[in-house]
Amino acid sequence: MTSLITDTWLDLAIKLGGDGLPVHKPWPSTVQAPALVIVPESPYVTAVPGSAIEVHLAVVVLVLKSRGLAALDDLIVRVIARAFDADWALTGVDSPAIPSDRPDVLATTIHIAQRIEF
Repeated sequence: MTSLITDTWLDLAIKLGGDGLPVHKPWPSTVQAPALVIVPESPYVTAVPGSAIEVHLAVVVLVLKSRGLAALDDLIVRVIARAFDADWALTGVDSPAIPSDRPDVLATTIHIAQRIEF
């Protein structure tokens, strides 16, 4: 049996990877771009008025640097649209960067949240 929060994550992962785009669980040992990695935010879960919580996740978006900023932007828009379709709210998008441990990729983090009623 999975938890309500885990089920929410799994549903999001399925929707984000709907066209074969690899979606990884938190902290994979290796990732081949293009790919998404879903990780918990801090705070991970917050209380909201009423009988509800809000779950906060980050979606790390990776594309090959050789594909350019346009490829990253296209993937950002696709992820945001699919997150909206799955009832997640956008809370922000970080500036694109080249990770120091992966000079071959462009990356950014999309911050999302979803309210869960009890």
